[in-house]
Amino acid sequence: MMKKRYPAIPNHSNVFISFLLKMKGRFFMGAAASALMVACTPPPATSRIPSTEIPQPNPPLVLPPFQMDTSRSIDRVPPFQETPLIAWGPPPDGAAHAERVRTYDLQHQVTTVRFDWSRQAVVGTTTLSIEGLPDARPLSDIVIDAGDMTFRDITAGSAPLKYDYDGRALTVHLATPLRSTKKTSITIDYDGVNRSKGAYFRPAKHIVWTQGETEDTHYWVPTYDFPNDKTTWEFYIWTAKDERALSNGRLAGSRAVGDSIEWHWILDKPASTYLMTTVVGKYTLLQDNPWRNVPIGYWTYPDSVDAAWRGFAKTPQAVDVFRKTMPRSSTLPGRSRRPIRWDSWRTSSDTNGMEISSPPVTGPTSGSTKDSPLSWSKSSARRISESMRALSIGSVPRNKHLKPIVARVVRSCGGNG
Repeated sequence: MMKKRYPAIPNHSNVFISFLLKMKGRFFMGAAASALMVACTPPPATSRIPSTEIPQPNPPLVLPPFQMDTSRSIDRVPPFQETPLIAWGPPPDGAAHAERVRTYDLQHQVTTVRFDWSRQAVVGTTTLSIEGLPDARPLSDIVIDAGDMTFRDITAGSAPLKYDYDGRALTVHLATPLRSTKKTSITIDYDGVNRSKGAYFRPAKHIVWTQGETEDTHYWVPTYDFPNDKTTWEFYIWTAKDERALSNGRLAGSRAVGDSIEWHWILDKPASTYLMTTVVGKYTLLQDNPWRNVPIGYWTYPDSVDAAWRGFAKTPQAVDVFRKTMPRSSTLPGRSRRPIRWDSWRTSSDTNGMEISSPPVTGPTSGSTKDSPLSWSKSSARRISESMRALSIGSVPRNKHLKPIVARVVRSCGGNG
């Protein structure tokens, strides 16, 4: 067997180490070191607990002896008794109120209105078309809701009518009793100064908006102000030439009247009067792509155009999803959305809104700036759904089914929630 030899290492010319001899030396040195380590290792400590025993508590646990209950048998078990799952606490303070009993049917209302900034007043004329209820007795007096107003004239046609007023209810005495299913009309010239409800003047943006939910409409227009009656209406809104006026339904037209502009809005689908609305301000109109030939626009402040596009851009998608969710053929009036700066409402969200019929009102809170992005979220989806429900558009679900539909719209449109 040939052994391989290595050349001499520099500076050690006489060193020639065989490979096998080197490996044998390392093996015997390792074996000796291992034997030394084993000899020096101390013996393991004896365990205090034998491995075959289970630790016992100290002091030992003493269990009572088991006793069979022989006092019960199958025929002596007490009967089952139903108990409420929730134990309700005492009712809140206040008295329960029954639904208001109608004495007439408000069928249509036409109102001409302007807003007086110097007095923060609502000045207007409104005509109520009223019909007697079926099988009702003749009605001599008509009670109309009107909050803290003064009246110049109250007439039926050209004939003046007598009336009584207690600051909230206007009782009009008819010249001829109103019989069942017969019709009459009452025209009221009114003035309401220093509004704290119903109409809100906001000088920061020089805008006025009205809010009627659920019984505040009568603070800015005399009407039947309870949700258990539905009617159609028209508004003729007077503004300055550099302002726009928005209301329910569709814009039938506008015209110049001296130094003012008169905006004519018509809602031809019956709705509760708390949904009446008027918004006046210096707005810029952004026109989006129409939805099935229905125009969709956004009314915003001139310094908030970019924020409005970010906030409302997915509205056509939302309308389409709701239409598929609530499928029924019906005419959908023109839909516009305008942001309102809520100086009187404080919220933690980026946007807020109020429920009105046909044009949802949404907008930033008072703490937002013109550059704050408006989030298209559940609030926006809910306002569209509420407007469609108020107009009886489609097979509209009850409120308990509304939440999953709103969530579906938010997901479909990629909004946040």
